[in-house]
Amino acid sequence: MSGEIRVGHAVFYLSYLQSICTRFFTEPNGVGNQMSLRKHKVIQVLMVLVAIVIAILAFEIHRDKAPDNNSVSSKSQPFKNKFNINYIDDSENKLSLPQVSKLPSGMYADSNKEIHSPDSLVFSVWYKVTLKPNEDVLSQPFNVTVDNPTLDKITFYLMSKDKVIHTKKVGDTVYSKNNFVYVIPQININHGMHHNQSLYIHIETNGASGSPIVIEPVDKSQLRSSAQLMLIGGFIGVVLIMIIYNFIMFRGIGDPSYFNYIGYIIFGGLAIVLINGFAFYVFPFTVAKWLNQHLMLTHFSGLTFALTFAISFLRFDKIKPWFVNLGMVASKVILVFALSGLYFTEATLTPFYFAAVLFVYVYVLSLMAMVINARLMWVRYYLLSWLPLFLGVGIGIATFNGGVSYSFLTRNAALLGVLAEISIMAIALMDRFHANEIDKEYRINHDSVTRLPNKTALESALQKLINDKKSFTLVLFEIPEANTLIPSLGKDISDEFFIQLFNNVEGYADGLTSVYEFENNLENETFHVARVGESCFSLVFVGDLSDEALSDNFLAIQEAVSTFISVNRAAISVSCYAGVVSYPNDTTDKENIITLAFQALLGSTQNKHDWTRYEQQKSENIKKRFELAAELQTAIDSDDLELFHQPQINMETGEVSGSELLLRWNHNELGYISPRRIISIAEETGTINHLTEWVITQGLNQHAKLYKLGFEHTVSINISSKDLTDNGLIAHILTIITESLVPPASVIFELTESATLEEPEAAKTVITELHQQGFKIAIDNFGTGYSSLDYLSQLPFYQLKIDKRFMNIDKSPSNRTITEMAMMLGNRLGVSVVAEGVETQGTADILKTLSCPLAQGYLYAKPMAFIDYMRWLQKKP
Repeated sequence: MSGEIRVGHAVFYLSYLQSICTRFFTEPNGVGNQMSLRKHKVIQVLMVLVAIVIAILAFEIHRDKAPDNNSVSSKSQPFKNKFNINYIDDSENKLSLPQVSKLPSGMYADSNKEIHSPDSLVFSVWYKVTLKPNEDVLSQPFNVTVDNPTLDKITFYLMSKDKVIHTKKVGDTVYSKNNFVYVIPQININHGMHHNQSLYIHIETNGASGSPIVIEPVDKSQLRSSAQLMLIGGFIGVVLIMIIYNFIMFRGIGDPSYFNYIGYIIFGGLAIVLINGFAFYVFPFTVAKWLNQHLMLTHFSGLTFALTFAISFLRFDKIKPWFVNLGMVASKVILVFALSGLYFTEATLTPFYFAAVLFVYVYVLSLMAMVINARLMWVRYYLLSWLPLFLGVGIGIATFNGGVSYSFLTRNAALLGVLAEISIMAIALMDRFHANEIDKEYRINHDSVTRLPNKTALESALQKLINDKKSFTLVLFEIPEANTLIPSLGKDISDEFFIQLFNNVEGYADGLTSVYEFENNLENETFHVARVGESCFSLVFVGDLSDEALSDNFLAIQEAVSTFISVNRAAISVSCYAGVVSYPNDTTDKENIITLAFQALLGSTQNKHDWTRYEQQKSENIKKRFELAAELQTAIDSDDLELFHQPQINMETGEVSGSELLLRWNHNELGYISPRRIISIAEETGTINHLTEWVITQGLNQHAKLYKLGFEHTVSINISSKDLTDNGLIAHILTIITESLVPPASVIFELTESATLEEPEAAKTVITELHQQGFKIAIDNFGTGYSSLDYLSQLPFYQLKIDKRFMNIDKSPSNRTITEMAMMLGNRLGVSVVAEGVETQGTADILKTLSCPLAQGYLYAKPMAFIDYMRWLQKKP
C-alpha cells in the first residue's frame, strides 16, 4: 500500500473518530454534570482510541522505510552510508561559504563518530555532505533533511567544482510560501550527486539544541514526512477535543481542575506544535515567527498551569495548607518568567526554565507522595500519566543532544509522551468525575456531622420497601432539649454531643428485631438510624409491629437517649418524644409518610405523650391547611393576591388622610378567604415573611403611584408578630422605599397590641429602628390585649387604633367610656388616634364630640381595589 493511500486512510479514520466525539459533545443533554457517567466513559475510551490510532497509523506509514540507526532505518542505512557527513562549529569565529569550502578535511569532525554538541544554545555550525570516494556516482534523487524545526536559519549550498549551483534557505525565521519546509526543513537533490559535488549546510540559531541530518531517497523521505504530518495533525486533533471536553466540564461543574488542565494542554500542545514547526500551518507567518521567537512564553505558561492543575486535581485534607500556598506562589513566579519571555531570548531563559521544570517535578512528586496511599484510582492514573511524560520528554531532549540514537520514534518521543499523558489523564479525569459523583451522592444521602443516613436516604429506603410491597412502621424521634439546652453549648460541642448521642442510639438499635438496615456507606459501615433534622432521628421497623412491641422498642431507644453524655466537662442527659406511622395499616399515602410521621410527632410534643400514632381523620384539617398554604405560596409568587385600600378620614375636615392596606385572596374554589385565615395559615407554615415582603413591595409601589398623582396621603401596612424576628425585614423595607421614592414619614407600620407582647424585645428593636429611619408606627387593635401602659410608653409609636369592637358607642356606655379613655391616653401621650369600624352617623357624631382626629369604616367607604380607590379619590370633592 502506498504512503499516500495510508495517509488518506489515516485521515479518514481520525476524522471519523473525532466526529463521534464531537457528536457526544454537542448533544443537548451532554453538558457538565448532566452528562451520564456512561457517556463520559465512552468519550474517554474514544479519546484513548484516537491517540492509539494516531500512533499506530503514523508508524504504519513510516514502516515502509527502514528501522533506524543514528538517523534512519536499516533499509536506509546503506543509502546514508554512501555519504560523508562532517561538521565544523564556527560559533566563535564566523566563517563564510568560500572559507568553509577551502578548509582541509582534517578540520571537520565526522558526525558519525562525534555528534555536534554546541557549547551554547546560540551557535553556528557548517555541515559538509559528500559522496564517499569508494561509492559509485549517485543518480537517484534524494532528500537531505535537518530534522529540527526549531532552528532559526538553515541555508543549503549545493556546490559543483567550487561553484554554487543551488541555494535554499529555510528555518522558522525565513519566510517561505511552502509551509511544509517549516515542519520538514530539507532540500531535494533531484539529479543525484557526483564526487565533485558537495552540499554545505549552514545552521544559525538561538536556543535550539542538536541538528540531526537525515539523508534518504525521495520516496522514503515522503513517507517520513507523511508520518510526521500525520502524527502532528492527529496530536492537534486530540488536544482540540480535550480542550472542548474540559471546557464543557468546567462550564457544567465549575471545578477549577478542568480550567487549569485546559491551560496546561493549550500551552503544552502549542509548545509541541511550535517545536515541530506546525504553527506555520495554523498561523500567519508573522504570528508563527513571533511565537517561535518567544517559545519560552509557552513553555513557562505550560509549567504554570501544570503546577496549578496538580494542586487543584490532587486536593486532599492531608496536604498542608502551607505546601499548597508554596505551590501557588511558585506558579505566580513561573508566570512572571513566562511574561519575561516577551523580552528575553530563549538562550537567556533556558537555564531558568530547566530550574523551573526541576522545581515543578520535585513539587509534584512531593504532592504524589502525600496522596500515594489514597485508595482512589484517579490518583493512580495521575501518577501513571507522568511516566510517559517524563520518559518522552527525557528521550526527546537526549535525542537532539546525542544522548540517545536518533530515530523516528525517539525524534517524536516528547510528542508521543504528551499524547500518552493526555490519554491517561483523560481516564484520570473521568475516574475523578465518577469519584466526585459518588462522593456527591454520599453527601446527598448522609449527614455531614454524624455520617448517618439523612432524610433523603430515609425517603429512598421507604420507597424501596413500598416497591417491594413490604409493610413497615416509621418512628420519628425528637429531642425537645435541642431547642433550649443544646444550642447554648456552641456548634462544635453540639456536634460532639449529637455524635455521641446517635452512636448510643445506633448501639441500642442494632439489638432490636426487624429494624431496617441502611445500605453501606463509603467506609462500608451499616446504620439503622437516620438523622432527619437537627435533633430529629428515625428508625424503620420492617413488618407489622404491635403497640406493645412498639412501646418496648421506644423504651429501649429512650434509655439510649437518656444515657449521660460527657461534653465540655459536663454530663448531659436528654429525653425524646416519638411519632409513629405504619404502612399500609395507618396510611396508604406513599408520598407523604414522613410528613404524616411528623404530624404524629407534633401531637406527642404538644400533648407531652411519649409516642403518638398517626390518625388519618385528625390530620385531615391539617392536611387541608397545608394544601392551602402551598396554594398561598403559589399565589404570592404569581401575584394572585390583591391589596384593597380603606380610606382614613379626617373627622374635622372630612378629607382623606390616608388608607390602610387590607389583603384579599380570591381563591379559585373557595372564593374570598378572610385575611385573618390567610395570616393564620401563613404564620403556621412559615410563609408569613414572604407574604409580608409581598405586601410591602406591592403596597409601596401603589403608594408611589398615588403620590405621583398628587395624593400625598399616608399608607398603613400591617406587620405580623412573626415578622419581628425576620432579620431581612428592615433591609427589604429600606430597599423598596428607596426604589419607590416616597418619603418614609408617609408610611405607617401597624403592629397589634398582642404582637408587641409575644415578642417584646424584638418588637422594641424593630419599632425603634423603623422610627429612626423615619417611618411611623401604629398600635393596632388597641384595647384588646393586655399590654402594660409602662411598656407601651417605652415604644416610639405615632398612632393608636381603637379596635372596631368598641365602636357601638352609641349603644354601649361601657365601650363609650373605653373609647373616651383611649382618646385621653392618646392626647396625653401626644399620639394620633384612629377609630376603626365606624359604620353609623351616630357613632361618627359621638367621636367628633370626643375630638377623635381620624376614623375609618363602612360609613365612609368600604375597602376598595387599587384601581377603584384611585377613581374614588379622583371623584371625591
